[in-house]
Amino acid sequence: MTIFAPQLEKKVEETLKPVYIMQQGHEDFGSLIEPYPIQREIVRALHAGYKEGNRSLFLTAEMGSGKTLQSIWTAERLKAKRVLVVCPPHLVGQWKEEIIKAYPAKRVATIPDAGMRKLGISDMMLLQKIHGDKNPNYVIISREAIKTQLPFKPAVLYNKVKKETVCPNCFAEIDFKVSAKLYKAKCYCDQCKSALFQYHKKDGRSKPSLANYIKKQMKGYFDFTVFDEVHELKAGDTAQGAMLGKLATQTRSLCNTGTFMGGKASDIYYLLYRTNPEHMKLENLDYSSVTRFVEKYGILEKRFRTDDQDNSYSIGRRRNQEDVKERPGLSPLVIGKFLIDKSVFLRLSDFSEKLPLYIEHPVGCQMHPDAKAGYDILLEYKSLLREAGKPAKIISSAIQAMLRYMDTHEEEVICDQDENGNLLPLLVAPRIDVPLGETEKEQKLLEIIKEAKRERNKVLVFTTQSKKRDIQPRLQKLLEESGIKTAILNNTITTGKRREWIESKSPKIDTLICHPKLVSTGMNLLEYPVIVFFDTGYSTYTLRQASRRSYRINQRKKQIDVYYLYTEKTIQQDCLSLMACKNEVSLLVEGEIQDGGLSALSDSAGSILSELAKVINGELRTENPLEVFARLNKLNNENKKKPRPEMVQPAIAVETEITVPHLPISPTINFQQISLF
Repeated sequence: MTIFAPQLEKKVEETLKPVYIMQQGHEDFGSLIEPYPIQREIVRALHAGYKEGNRSLFLTAEMGSGKTLQSIWTAERLKAKRVLVVCPPHLVGQWKEEIIKAYPAKRVATIPDAGMRKLGISDMMLLQKIHGDKNPNYVIISREAIKTQLPFKPAVLYNKVKKETVCPNCFAEIDFKVSAKLYKAKCYCDQCKSALFQYHKKDGRSKPSLANYIKKQMKGYFDFTVFDEVHELKAGDTAQGAMLGKLATQTRSLCNTGTFMGGKASDIYYLLYRTNPEHMKLENLDYSSVTRFVEKYGILEKRFRTDDQDNSYSIGRRRNQEDVKERPGLSPLVIGKFLIDKSVFLRLSDFSEKLPLYIEHPVGCQMHPDAKAGYDILLEYKSLLREAGKPAKIISSAIQAMLRYMDTHEEEVICDQDENGNLLPLLVAPRIDVPLGETEKEQKLLEIIKEAKRERNKVLVFTTQSKKRDIQPRLQKLLEESGIKTAILNNTITTGKRREWIESKSPKIDTLICHPKLVSTGMNLLEYPVIVFFDTGYSTYTLRQASRRSYRINQRKKQIDVYYLYTEKTIQQDCLSLMACKNEVSLLVEGEIQDGGLSALSDSAGSILSELAKVINGELRTENPLEVFARLNKLNNENKKKPRPEMVQPAIAVETEITVPHLPISPTINFQQISLF
């Protein structure tokens, strides 16, 4: 690659026919808010993509890069008269504010509308009023409101003699996998194709679907549709996902996301099919072909079990059992075949001169001495798997118990299940009483927050232990006893009111504690330049989204610090390392070509929980988190001023798993200058 880089570059230029080539020139799209140069290029590239005949495009831009404004500018560049915006409930108000700031003369309607609800006007009545009025330029609808449809319930029969569920029309037995979905999705009989559900009124009322009304009654009303945080619509059998399928092809549409890839090929299948069904049909894929898509472009694991049915004195037949399971991983062909001509990629590093430093600090902490005995008990689950009735359930519950035991110190019970579904306790890690502030994690947390307070910085503390084993009150008590004013954001605060709640509390507090999911999408928390994960959980989606809450192009602080606290020599350390590595891989699907090249998409192919099980069994070794985050910090702060010396943590050399070496991409090829598509 290094030797033949000039020839390769020439070949790319001869072969590639870019939809849009970066240009120089000033253009503000008639907005009162001045676009950054790279944002201007993104809008032009999207405009060129639509002019090429594309109906749906993806804006895959890192959190904080201004996806909202770029979507608005794109609509204006297309001269759309009426725009539909579908977004999470807590972002309805933010979308309206951004539109008015950029274009004060625009008329914006929101659904739901608190003022209209006080008058007794329902969402459907308001939508019908908007339809007849034809005045609004932008209609912003909460994703929760637009998905609403008539409630349904299963309509099946049960054969008491054969003890099986059957179709009410042809009386054919219903497959077990279909039976499991009857209450969650609308299912149909495999034999006669008749419906296995029926509509009904819930609490004496039925709620009509706004999406159906827009599709059937408002044809031609909207010129452009924006789907915000579209990665949350990736499931194949949800009402919100079905809404995307109904509306995405009605107009030109733009799908915004900051985390397009979650790890598995199936994560993007339904997004691709709902937005570009014609392209998928050309590949001989229909809506139910997700398994074929995974077989071709993902990783499908097939396990075969052979059971001897004979004794040692005779020769007989064997019975083969096949267990099929998808594992994380994606073929590089997906980028070229499905994404490159329908996506614009934007990283915050493209705003390098406008961004603060972004430093991630993994902070190792020692285990509390009293917790070691309980942790060792949980590790004994490995010896119980051979005779267990539900080994997969034991593995999952044991790993989750070990992840939280270091922080909650509450009793953890590992159970198996018998044939009748009864729980059988196998292992019990006892509850231990640890005085407040005695664990090293709590001490580190206190040190970080005190230092931030001295520098007049507010701190955002994340913990995933907020329900049955809620440690938020304990952390609040720890901080307030040290003179740190603290508030807890609970899930009792509805999504639409969280932003307002935070804005009212922030001036009065030093620290905000909450579950990362409560603010993981769309929230601009610029006043919290220091973020601490007391524990991380194991969702890479949530980790990436939540860690970028204050890392924005309009952040005035010179440095954003994100701390990840973990207990050393436990699976908390392995979990953090695995998630950091997966974040590196996910950047490849979002347009960030790194030293590993595209072949890194196939590395680290297991889910977090399955890989943690391999770590415990000695089948997999993880890197030290310091090494992984050193690479991420280098990537995140490329072309920026060097961080302060005291903020740089030296990487510790440790024994790591040997991986297949990758050929480096030549630095002489600048892909960004070739094309944004």
